[in-house]
Parts: sequence; structure tokens; C-alpha cells
Amino acid sequence: MSQYLVGTATWDAAGVADGNMETKDITVTGAVLGDFVEISFPLDLTDCQVTGSVTAAGVVTAVISNSGSTDTNWASTTVTARVTSLSGQKL
Repeated sequence: MSQYLVGTATWDAAGVADGNMETKDITVTGAVLGDFVEISFPLDLTDCQVTGSVTAAGVVTAVISNSGSTDTNWASTTVTARVTSLSGQKL
């Protein structure tokens, strides 16, 4: 049976220029490479995307990519990573 693992971090993603990206590592105890990741970013992401992946044991790296034509700047906020752990499961 899969289980959810959750971690949060404060992220001040200031000044992401058009065509660029910024990353933030989030501690998620128990996360392993290959687990599924969802990222919640509670601010307006117009023309931007947020993705995440487990990059090391217990670490999720969230990425904001700006595909718009203008620079963006967000206030500091709390970002959440939810990992679906499939440890021991066959897909």
C-alpha cells in the first residue's frame, strides 16, 4: 500500500527571470528515488510551472520554471512537497 510523506520549507523565490528557473530543497523523511512527487506553491504562478522530484534519500528538489515573457518576484512563502512512497510495491 502506498503512503504519503510530507515536508515543507520556506521559499523566497525572488527574481526568476523569463526563461530561467530557481530550485529549493525540501526535507521529506523517508522519500526515496523513484517516488512520485507533488509540489504545492500557494502563490500566483502565471506563466510559471512548479515541478519536483526526489533527488536524494529524504530530499525533494522543487523547481520553478518561468516560461513567460516577464520576470517574476514572489513574497516569501511556505512550499509543500507531498511524496507518494511506493517502497516495497510492484508497479
